[in-house]
Amino acid sequence: MLLSVLPGIMGTVVGPAITEEGGCLGNPDSYEKLLLKTMIATHFLVLPVAVLLLGWREWLFLIYGHSYAGGSAVFVILIADLAISLIVSPAQYSMVSKKKIWPLQMIALAEVLFMLLLTYAWVPKYFGLGLAGALLAAEFASSTFMQEYCIWTGIIPASLRKPYYDFLAVLAAMSLGAWFLPSRILEIIAAPVGVGLAFFIMRRHPAVMSW
Repeated sequence: MLLSVLPGIMGTVVGPAITEEGGCLGNPDSYEKLLLKTMIATHFLVLPVAVLLLGWREWLFLIYGHSYAGGSAVFVILIADLAISLIVSPAQYSMVSKKKIWPLQMIALAEVLFMLLLTYAWVPKYFGLGLAGALLAAEFASSTFMQEYCIWTGIIPASLRKPYYDFLAVLAAMSLGAWFLPSRILEIIAAPVGVGLAFFIMRRHPAVMSW
């Protein structure tokens, strides 16, 4: 999916660097700066693209044909799910660098079990929307727990809490707008809002943008 391409490439490059700096021979100051830059870069790469995908999703679904026309609501939930999985990736890399493999695996297992429980409860009533909602709820719960666990145990600095919740707040506002605003208005405002959001992030974090 388009939303995951650029952060995926960035993760391929930055992931080993986080693992190295977070290790026993790494520099703590460089480690914190690297994590912060990675999170802000994820803001810049994910949020504007998500705005465009949410605003123009009706056009995107023309590719799949008339039978998928009713899936735009599910698409909103899946975009939010993918975005959350991307913003928590620095914490995942950090857990690997600190050799917290078993806690990472336990969090992943808990996410799967929680998702299965929600799927069992929601899919019979809401079908595809219930499945997408179960994925989102499980991703949100596991990612937020992982972020707080890493901060509580000192795996990542507490300064990363604000960028994480800022990302979630913007994502929630975007998703609610995509749910309730008319599709014609979304198509008109998607490009200006996406570009404006990108410029806002660049102006607020100029040092990160030159990274």
